Amino acid sequence: MIFDFSYLHFTLLACAATLLLFFSYVLLCSGLCSKGDDVQYIRSRNLIGYVCLVTGLDMLVLWTARDLVVTPAVICAWHVMCIHFASVLMFMSIVHLLDRNYLVPRRIKRHFGIWAVSAVLLWVGATLFNGVAQYVILLGAVLLFLGHTMHLVSMGLKMSERAKEKMDNFFSEGADAFVRWIKFTILLVAVLGLLSLSVPVLPGWGHVVLLLASILGWSYTFISYLNHVVAYGNVSSVLYRAEELGVAEEEAPEAVGETIVELAAVEQNEQTVAEEPAPANVPEDRSSLTERLMRENLDKWIVNGGYLKQGTTLEDLASELMTNRTYLSAYINNTYSCTFKEFIYMLRIEAAIQIMIAEPQINVEDLGGRVGIPSASTFNRQFVKQMGVTPAVWKITNLQNVG
Repeated sequence: MIFDFSYLHFTLLACAATLLLFFSYVLLCSGLCSKGDDVQYIRSRNLIGYVCLVTGLDMLVLWTARDLVVTPAVICAWHVMCIHFASVLMFMSIVHLLDRNYLVPRRIKRHFGIWAVSAVLLWVGATLFNGVAQYVILLGAVLLFLGHTMHLVSMGLKMSERAKEKMDNFFSEGADAFVRWIKFTILLVAVLGLLSLSVPVLPGWGHVVLLLASILGWSYTFISYLNHVVAYGNVSSVLYRAEELGVAEEEAPEAVGETIVELAAVEQNEQTVAEEPAPANVPEDRSSLTERLMRENLDKWIVNGGYLKQGTTLEDLASELMTNRTYLSAYINNTYSCTFKEFIYMLRIEAAIQIMIAEPQINVEDLGGRVGIPSASTFNRQFVKQMGVTPAVWKITNLQNVG
């Protein structure tokens, strides 16, 4: 007996349409996920709500298609048009979380202009032509959709990488997980959208598998969006600060290290007369003096445990050391061969090791909170990245003879 997948297929279509329309209601109309007055978040949330609405309506039409007197070409044209429209909205929603200045009229018109051309080709081909001409026109519209979608995916991934680079010289709790979620969501939605183009050639069981994957994928996107956006306040403040500081430093490059050099000059003036003076022709140059003071002040900050403070940023440390963010970043990059974020994690992992040595009986699960990394998964990941093993394995291996 051969199982008939058509009933299961249409049942899943109805479930998927209902679920997506529910998601759109929550995102567009409900106050359940309101995050205050953050305009950028609200715009992104609304865009994702419209994505769910368009995709839900698409599945609703596909569900009712068996009762409609329309040709398969018309259904195909409608489906591709909806997927393309949802892809553009999804891209705008995700990118808007990374760059508040991206959604300008020029870019919006360009992306929706490409969609409009594809939509016109789809409907002209589906309604006015038959045979080979219809096939060629529909294929051209689908290729335009594929090219545009690949371009959007590529841009989204590049922008997430640039955002990660900006945040590498800050230290923002949850920023890594947020950027990973952005990249994964872009790829997930792109894969689901592209796979849905194969609906006309899939067997019955293929439709069922694709619908199950779509339901799971959209559920993940919706739930994780609500969860990861909790970290958005930290991420957005870091991105805005990086943009503002980047502009300020381009306008005032001469300010690098001036404050710390002034302090060094005062220190030199306070030296005792008993010291043997340096030869007049080899005075300590400005850069050497700045680097020496930087090293001394940074060492004091490390000894005092400043890196354990939650929410530490490069800008805060530069202000505390009375120097410029650009100079401090370059000093850390050159001296420790890492970014500011990696530098903070390195110091915190070293502090965790010292705590384990001093307190061999400490519970490893409580260790991350002691050194400023409250997330157990983040602490384990950073420990493995630096030491090659988990904290528990390191403790057993290195402290087995202690106590």
